[in-house]
Amino acid sequence: MNLFKFFTLVVMLFVFQACGDDDDCVQADWVGTYSGTIVCTEDGVEEDPEDVVITVTAAGTDQLIFNYDTTNTGLETDPLDVDGCDVNFSASEQGITLTVSADLDGDNLSFTDVFSGNGFSSTCVITATRN
Repeated sequence: MNLFKFFTLVVMLFVFQACGDDDDCVQADWVGTYSGTIVCTEDGVEEDPEDVVITVTAAGTDQLIFNYDTTNTGLETDPLDVDGCDVNFSASEQGITLTVSADLDGDNLSFTDVFSGNGFSSTCVITATRN
């Protein structure tokens, strides 16, 4: 009887471990083309939403490049490190700071870039779905 309880306990441990957090993303989950809208705010003034296509490509084995262009703005990042379903990056040079954050939830991508410095601030937020 004790042997039966032991095996039952071991099986339960494997079942719970197998049902753990499956929400963690890998590089390949991100790669693709996404369509959605972008809303930019410059110096506190929100612009009208625009349609946008953002492309995510792999760089090496664990980095991503984000690229989008609209009528008024665009961005192509250097390769950025992936942390599961999140990307967070910030860098400053000559008084100007770029901050990028992205979140992947299934086929839904949220991407934000912020340029600031020297009395200027621009924030663009993209909400998009994989094509």
